[in-house]
Amino acid sequence: MKVIGHRGARGLAPENTIAGFKRGIEEGSDYIEFDVNLTKDKRVVVIHDAKLDRTTDLSGKISELTWSEINTADAGSWFSTEYKGEKLLLLEEALEFIIPDAIPIIELKMNFVLNQGLEDEVAKICNDFILKSKIIVISFFHPALKRMKDLLPEIKTGILYNSALLEPWTLADAIKADSIHPRGDAISKEIVSKCHNLNYPVGPWIANTVEEFKYFKGLGVDALGTDFPDRLREFNLL
Repeated sequence: MKVIGHRGARGLAPENTIAGFKRGIEEGSDYIEFDVNLTKDKRVVVIHDAKLDRTTDLSGKISELTWSEINTADAGSWFSTEYKGEKLLLLEEALEFIIPDAIPIIELKMNFVLNQGLEDEVAKICNDFILKSKIIVISFFHPALKRMKDLLPEIKTGILYNSALLEPWTLADAIKADSIHPRGDAISKEIVSKCHNLNYPVGPWIANTVEEFKYFKGLGVDALGTDFPDRLREFNLL
């Protein structure tokens, strides 16, 4: 199984930071997954939550603040004093760091209300990197993935979903997605086999224990999201 470092290496270093990406790459991640939101002045910032509160020393909604208002935030101390002073990143900075050591997987955090226009800004930035590396864009908000393909046909997209779907390949086909990324308990061996028959790679999330790794290996998935890429790498070597 290929290793997807979830938010870099979320269990080993502060998520969605250079330190997290560096650790994820060092621990053998084939892919580095991270999240993006849109600031008030339309900058694409790498952070999971819609608010700053959980993972920085600032507070407030990202959509109501400009990049200059949030770019001094400490995004590392919440994890450990070892990472005090770790900064938030813009999308272009994340791509510059990750490529070519791993393949970036960008999760668009949006819906019909939150972060409208995010996919347009992401497409503009990715256009400068698409010749250097494969880039995968994923989202629970599937209209955004369709929009990404319209804007940048070369981009790879993958559907995220939480609940068990009878035919996830039908949804993927409808928006011309390239891969399928379900929550781990939302798939079966039969679904994985059918996806493979239709040439859809499957990369579920999140697994962090040897028991879970064994289970997903038994399902035949292609890649697996984990907070501990070191553990999955070691498992793959057994």
